[in-house]
Amino acid sequence: MGILHELYSKPLRVYLFVGVLAALGVWAGLRLPISLYPQTNRPKIQVVANFGDLSATDFRSRYGDRIEQTLRAFQSDDLTVSQVVARYDSSNVEYTATLEWGQDGQRAEEQIGARMVSLAAPWPEEIRNSMGVWHWGSGGGFLAVSFYSETMPVKELFDRLDDALTPQLASISDLGSHWLQNPEARDVRIKLDPAHLLASGARPEVIERQVKDSLRGLRGGGVRLGDNTLSIEVPPLVTSLEGFRTLPIPTKDGQFVPLGQIASIAFEPDANETLFKISGKRSLVLYATPKPGANIKKMAEDLMAIIEDTMAKLPEGVKMKVLVDPSAFIRSAVRHVTHEVLLGATLASLILFLFIGSLRNVATAAIEIPISLVLAFLLMDMTGMSINLISLGGLALSAGMNVDASVVVMENIFRRLEEAKDVADERRRTTIVIEAVKEVWAPVVAATIASLVVFVPLLFTDSLAQAVLGDLAKAVVFSHGFSCFVALLLVPTVRLHLMKGQTIFVPPRSPMERFWGRVEQGYGQAVGVFAARPLTLVLSLSILVVSVAATAHFVVPRLHKEVVGLPESDFVIVRINPRSDMTKESFEEMVDGVDARISESLGSQVDYSFVQMRRNWASILVRLSKRKDMDQAISRLEGELKDTP
Repeated sequence: MGILHELYSKPLRVYLFVGVLAALGVWAGLRLPISLYPQTNRPKIQVVANFGDLSATDFRSRYGDRIEQTLRAFQSDDLTVSQVVARYDSSNVEYTATLEWGQDGQRAEEQIGARMVSLAAPWPEEIRNSMGVWHWGSGGGFLAVSFYSETMPVKELFDRLDDALTPQLASISDLGSHWLQNPEARDVRIKLDPAHLLASGARPEVIERQVKDSLRGLRGGGVRLGDNTLSIEVPPLVTSLEGFRTLPIPTKDGQFVPLGQIASIAFEPDANETLFKISGKRSLVLYATPKPGANIKKMAEDLMAIIEDTMAKLPEGVKMKVLVDPSAFIRSAVRHVTHEVLLGATLASLILFLFIGSLRNVATAAIEIPISLVLAFLLMDMTGMSINLISLGGLALSAGMNVDASVVVMENIFRRLEEAKDVADERRRTTIVIEAVKEVWAPVVAATIASLVVFVPLLFTDSLAQAVLGDLAKAVVFSHGFSCFVALLLVPTVRLHLMKGQTIFVPPRSPMERFWGRVEQGYGQAVGVFAARPLTLVLSLSILVVSVAATAHFVVPRLHKEVVGLPESDFVIVRINPRSDMTKESFEEMVDGVDARISESLGSQVDYSFVQMRRNWASILVRLSKRKDMDQAISRLEGELKDTP
């Protein structure tokens, strides 16, 4: 009693303590990474190796099966490979090892890489040196921006963008990788001359190995200078056509011959060149992805700031179109969820006012909502969560639940004070509040735990369920759990503070007191009817049970089922494949024709169209001006563009 009396009677201490916790919660919230979806994903580790001078069958029997067995058997601490897929090509093999949901892909890459190095130690050098290991995870997101000009050639546009953008990208700490399309990209094509090759005594597999080794840079660790670390890197041996021509190739007799003497070496168009167009105009694309676990919203915003600054310095005819901006999606999602939280809190406060009356009493209970949400950020930060659609949805779900404990505590305080009437003595007033809190603290804690028990099992799910629902369950548990703490500590303190100077307690009156009185009277009469007529009760319960059973049998199976509800979209994609006898030029002409037909058919409904074309396929991404036009646009395009073989 003495501790509680000292606590409640010194409101400044309570306010200071809760204020410090709330400030820490705000600090933790600002530190949380922001993403569209939970950071939990399913990492994949890829292992690639070259056959050397072996066939695919020989490589698999000698080395491939052992690589596959090692990957399938991989298990370390909390890392487990659940699936391994091998894909053999004409000259190399690619193994994809899929881990369980939520596991650390970076750590798995390091451990699997170490095992591959140990496994390949006794193997031939050309196979050992060709082996590479890296990881990638789903759900990371990306930023894509298209650049185009009415007057400037794409090569000049690329040179200007590359010179202006690339040096600044190193300043973006969250940026993982980026790629700016080079329209003049070319392949180095090396064609061996059979006669000169036979005369020199060089072997094709040796030439291939020598060329690959000459393109491989080396890393030699780093040197630490104070707080900075300088990495030691050896650049590739060959960086130009002349370097290839003078590259020494070993022969059977131990001599060396320049590659240029036994092969023709020249630049040829990139076989996998991708052509981009925006609204019919040739364009370039900048593609950027974040580091694993990085703040993709901050990455996109920092990159867009650099792009906008660069665009202001380029000629007036250069324009850009943002194709995918995750920061815009996230800002929109946060804005909508924040709106829902505020709406839920407002509705909860309105309901409290209708039942309790007095704006001061409503504020006393409603203050629990924002404080509980802010305090939840502390545990979200400690458990490695992020601010995303799922976790924000959990906070929104808990907002209305968070006033329950406050209402119970406050109602019991009102009851005890109303019984006492005279509350002029401050110590007596404090004693009454303490007794009221002691009467309900156990039921309040029990009720809070009972509400959270529903969500706790979601914390122990695995696989996809954990990825989708884990953050929601944690957010609800953290926020609603803190609401109990706030209700038992802050609400009584505020109530006592508001009563300072009062001599007689006047119980609050609801503005709908008469209506609730009639509701209570009707409820009492209904209970009396059921108590006096058991047959009526049995009949009512039977009707209820039959209704629930009928709904479960006839209605529930007809509901559409999906793992995650698909959001509304304003993108339409048209896929085009060329005939086998079609040239690149005629295929491009056909794609341009389809693009023009789409723009003509949809008219003002189209914001822009984006064409991505390669040698054997093309896709047209149509961005609609309004999402509500989607069904109409799909219907019109299906009539305009008939599917064909």
